[in-house]
Amino acid sequence: MTLNRFCGWVLRSLLVPIVLLGVASDAFSQAAPREGAPREGITVHGHWVIDVRNGDGSLDSHMEFENRLALPGDEPFGGADNRILAALLGRSSSVGVWEIQLHGVNIDLCQDLTAPVVNGCVITEPLAATVAANYFKNLTMTTNLQAGTVTLKGTARTNSCSGCGPLAVTHVNTALRTCAASSAPSSPCTANQNGGVFTKTEVPDPKPFVNFDQSVDVTVVISFS
Repeated sequence: MTLNRFCGWVLRSLLVPIVLLGVASDAFSQAAPREGAPREGITVHGHWVIDVRNGDGSLDSHMEFENRLALPGDEPFGGADNRILAALLGRSSSVGVWEIQLHGVNIDLCQDLTAPVVNGCVITEPLAATVAANYFKNLTMTTNLQAGTVTLKGTARTNSCSGCGPLAVTHVNTALRTCAASSAPSSPCTANQNGGVFTKTEVPDPKPFVNFDQSVDVTVVISFS
């Protein structure tokens, strides 16, 4: 072997491991982000508290659970949360009236065939335009800017099934109605609203626990991370 060929062989032997090491290192850096590196994504949380009360105000049952964002096609009660957020952030809509909705199965908790939401107990804000037997206009909405939370609270009264025994709350959701962009959030529209289901969930281990004419106190705390 000549001196030139020998030197070329040595050089190739040294370069191949270095190139392979560089490729492996680059692949690892793409596949495994550094610990502590920022992560993409925004999560919306919803913590639910449901207290069922007897006629004398005493507590009959208590439940707590979490919900999820409601996306189109997410049945039952498919949602519109991504469209709502896009419309609000893009200034094509303004915030309207909030709702809390409670649903059962087979025999619903509340019903009014003339209402926009026919089946289910709907807790909405006092300024809402709808008047129906299954609409309860006592919802309050408060914000905590330091904690970054929105809290919805209200009470419904089961009214659709006298004498049929305890009923189960199987699905719950919040809904946010939206107004035209020209409507000020401090004085939202009350009729002809858009928007829709914002957060929702199936109630874990649903069981018959609401009797006819019992009241249902609901608190939902929406937060972001």
